[in-house]
Amino acid sequence: MNTVLHEILEWLYAIVIALAIAMVIHIFFLQPTRVSGESMVPTLHNGEYLIISKMGHIMGDVITVTSSSSTAASAIPGRGKMT
Repeated sequence: MNTVLHEILEWLYAIVIALAIAMVIHIFFLQPTRVSGESMVPTLHNGEYLIISKMGHIMGDVITVTSSSSTAASAIPGRGKMT
């Protein structure tokens, strides 16, 4: 009986740690989202899934802007080759 309880507690501990790591990643680093609308065709299509990085942006990235009513996506234009 003691070994079964120990096994259950080990599983619960592993699940809690995994959930905590997933929450930290979701809150500070990455956020999954879904494209809503056709405004970014042909780059993005309605219903596609994206993983948004919260770490910063570089030229050529697609950025998202969240307002109180909706989320909009926009592209950061590249400047071509810099010399």
